[in-house]
Amino acid sequence: MQNSVYIRFVDESGSTVRWLTRTPQDGVQVRQGELREVALRTQGDRVTVLLPARALVPLRATLPPLQGQKLRRALPYAVEEQLADDVERYHLATGKRGSDGSLPLLAVGREQMARWQSTFAEAELRPHLCISEALALPWQPGEVTLLLEENGALVRLGTHKAYSLPLEGLEPLLELALGEADGEVTALRILDARGEQATQPPWQGELAQLEMRYECIEEPLKLLSDKRNGEVINLLQGEFSRREQLGKLWRPWRVTAALLAAWLLLMVGEALIDYRHLATEEERLYQAVEQLYRDTFPGAKNVVNPRAQMEQKLRELQGGSGGGDFVALMAVSAPVLSASKGTVLQNLRYRQGELELELQLADLPALDALKENLQGQGLAVEIRNATSRDNMVEGRLSLRRAGG
Repeated sequence: MQNSVYIRFVDESGSTVRWLTRTPQDGVQVRQGELREVALRTQGDRVTVLLPARALVPLRATLPPLQGQKLRRALPYAVEEQLADDVERYHLATGKRGSDGSLPLLAVGREQMARWQSTFAEAELRPHLCISEALALPWQPGEVTLLLEENGALVRLGTHKAYSLPLEGLEPLLELALGEADGEVTALRILDARGEQATQPPWQGELAQLEMRYECIEEPLKLLSDKRNGEVINLLQGEFSRREQLGKLWRPWRVTAALLAAWLLLMVGEALIDYRHLATEEERLYQAVEQLYRDTFPGAKNVVNPRAQMEQKLRELQGGSGGGDFVALMAVSAPVLSASKGTVLQNLRYRQGELELELQLADLPALDALKENLQGQGLAVEIRNATSRDNMVEGRLSLRRAGG
């Protein structure tokens, strides 16, 4: 099973991060280092990046149940009045539609999202999820959750409402935020991760009327990586989805891949043609060897493996007197006869170191050529007779070992 990895930025650039690895056996390890190190250490793991909440704007839109491209085209018109800047400058990611039919969203500057994607690409990291760190806080109805850290605070007010707040002037900002909470708020849960500076805030006014649940924590990542904290909105949608990013990597290589596919297809075609040619040639040679065997041993009836049967016959002949010369002459002359097109062996006789062949050939030049080829194999060749008949030549050759 996969490990689950949660990454949180330490600096603005995102090059230095803290990451938590959670194993299927509930083992937890937290480290800090460069983003490239995380990419190397988390090969094959399921990676979630907790994006800074200060760059994200939670929104809600009321739209009919549209899907796919129709929904994406309608979103800008539904939320443009909720944004301070031109809606075209924002990347919009949608969550799960609520029971009231409304659609939760997260908006982030398109340029900012592109910078994060570039940072991931440079580190060779391909996260599965990019979510708001504030929406990873635990929350339950009737409660507001506040995380205090040395450089700021995160507050979660509802299922999809969560923000980043500065520590300076936190109390009035928090009182304003309570007005956006989902339902009536009766409790404020404070999680303090400021280390030695941790102390329960001495709040007055409206905040003092709430039930305070204060606790100190050492590692916020352990809290933010808890899957029980509720629904998340994955910002890797549309043009920033994993599928689209893979498409961007693939598109420059499509022409090369097409050429490679065409080359492989050509090679496979040539290999098939060569295979068919070799199979045909093998069959032709097999038939030639079988015919030579039948011509050499006219009495043979069952020819299963002519080469093996020829070798067996030759071994039998080696047992007789002069068999050694016969075997040697046959071994040298047989390939030449097999390669001579149009040559038919009609009879052969062996006597006192001389092999006499009766042949049928196409013409006299073919007989002369056969003689030269046999002499080229180191044999003494004599044409004893040559007669033309029915547009063919019948000849008788005498073969001896050279110098024999």
